[in-house]
Amino acid sequence: AEKELEICRRSNVTIAASTDSIYPNRLKFCADYPHIIYMVGDCSLPNSSMLLAIVGEKESVSSYGSRMIAKLIEQIAEQMPETVIVGMLDSCTDSTALRIASLYGLQSIAISSIALTELSNNQNYRLAEEIINAGGAVITEVGVHSAPRHQGYCADERIVAGLTDAVVVIESSTIPNIAKYADSYGRTLFALPGRATDSASWGTNRMIATSMAHLVCSGRDIVNILDSD
Repeated sequence: AEKELEICRRSNVTIAASTDSIYPNRLKFCADYPHIIYMVGDCSLPNSSMLLAIVGEKESVSSYGSRMIAKLIEQIAEQMPETVIVGMLDSCTDSTALRIASLYGLQSIAISSIALTELSNNQNYRLAEEIINAGGAVITEVGVHSAPRHQGYCADERIVAGLTDAVVVIESSTIPNIAKYADSYGRTLFALPGRATDSASWGTNRMIATSMAHLVCSGRDIVNILDSD
């Protein structure tokens, strides 16, 4: 423990236990919250007034998905400029949203699947660095000496869902784990509709059809529903 504390101090990594004042309040109300998290950047950001996750397929995002992410974020920045965008660092859709958020002056929080002391060796290091330099934060529950995660472990999705007030699913061939977590935590869910013939839209269309998520076509849809809540 002392060695880990020293490594984190040297790397400017903040360790927050669930009993600490800087620990994100939203996470404390999730039954399976992580008891310790690690943060770099603005540690007060997770307790901001409005946190919105924009998520989707990990491996790819279509040109339609990218255009809609840009449209949603542009309109959200106009109407709710204090909104913080949250996403997973190693997901293609999420990282697209994190990059676009900075273009419109929104701060962001990236969730890392690896220890923060290992980020400099990761392909997403530049994005993480840009987020931190712009006043954002990077968070993980992976400690310096943690064992590698087994395939299928959903810690990143769980933390994103727990941190946010609402989750927007852009594209998904299934109903994603993050949507299931967000639903169980009582978060507001949105889904972008797509063509019935597009496999990447099966999950989002299904979420809308079953009333699991609100249909979203613009940032104004998100603002109006969150304002009414």
